[in-house]
Amino acid sequence: MKRKCFRYGTGFVLAFLCVCLFPGCSPGKVVEHVIGSGDTRPEPPPTGVPSHKKNRVYMDEVQGRLVFFDGTTLRLKVGEDSYLFDVSHANIECKRGMLTNDDVSVIYEGKLDGTNTRTVSALKVTDAMHKKDRLRENTLTGTLTMISPYAATIQNSEGQTIVCPIIGKPACFLGGLHLGSPVTVHYFGKLPNPSNENASEPGRYLFDVLSISDTDPFTLPSFPEAQITPAEGTAENTVTPIRCTLEQLNGQLIRLHPVGYNSVIEMNLGDYPVYLPSGFLPGTSLAIYAKGSFNGQDLSGLTIQHLQGTDPAGIRTGEVASFVTGVITGTTANTLTIRTQDQVLFTCYTSHVIDESTQERRIGSSIRITLQPADTQGTNIYTVLKFEDAIS
Repeated sequence: MKRKCFRYGTGFVLAFLCVCLFPGCSPGKVVEHVIGSGDTRPEPPPTGVPSHKKNRVYMDEVQGRLVFFDGTTLRLKVGEDSYLFDVSHANIECKRGMLTNDDVSVIYEGKLDGTNTRTVSALKVTDAMHKKDRLRENTLTGTLTMISPYAATIQNSEGQTIVCPIIGKPACFLGGLHLGSPVTVHYFGKLPNPSNENASEPGRYLFDVLSISDTDPFTLPSFPEAQITPAEGTAENTVTPIRCTLEQLNGQLIRLHPVGYNSVIEMNLGDYPVYLPSGFLPGTSLAIYAKGSFNGQDLSGLTIQHLQGTDPAGIRTGEVASFVTGVITGTTANTLTIRTQDQVLFTCYTSHVIDESTQERRIGSSIRITLQPADTQGTNIYTVLKFEDAIS
């Protein structure tokens, strides 16, 4: 009996001391202070203490007319305002490529300070959602004054000179290729005004050539069928192909390397009908169609009928050899732009490309790019196969 009293008395004393030591606490709270609650969860911060939050990212876009693109920078015209964006870390996603006067949108991160774009980071360049003025196919007719694998120079009826990029584009001259003769260029987009003092600056001639020819409308030639293996004794009257690789074009003169031979053939394209569906790039596959037997050295004893390029759809990827060389002017997150010796800009996608170059792709360095001929139509941003060091 005394033990029970002692136990109850001790409990009473402890409870009294706890009340004195922890005023304002309920009995349950007192017990928690003494022996712990068994709950290891941290208590929430007091009211008014800010929690850790990430800074809000602001994204917006500017829609306007494209007036300049050099591979790294892009200028948009919005009314009377002009915006110059650094797009070196942006993805270019315009279906028809980069075209002068086309309506595009630059999606960016950050906040613009008026027309000052240094406070933002461009993320993507896309076709504008609602174009005010959709670009269409047009024609340019004039006199062909110069031509190379990369560009054709045309003088129009007003005496203005326009340089047309023809890299990988179909070319057809049924009457032969003659400097000083009329030609027609079909293109998509708008030509810059040649009277503008900056019109000749690379980056302002952004349009997509569809074809160049001495006929309008552009029509595929109906060349006679060739007999690959002529019957014995009929070679003199049978049209057979001499397979070649294009080495160089300089005006009307062309240098060809017959496949399987060490010789080089020089021809004047003004003397023969010419159709090249993939243009005049070095490495392009084509054939000389002629009557007679080829001696492996020159064209003596042959009657040339026409020259015709290989259909790009029929070229296997491993056999593609047409290429373009130039100096890198800029890069974006998914494209690379070079300037050829004709001051023509060439832009290509960089994804899924075999890179065999030994140099870093930096502005000012030279590079050689192998094209995919089947994908050169409908855009001025090309799909390519390989990067290599430029051969000097």
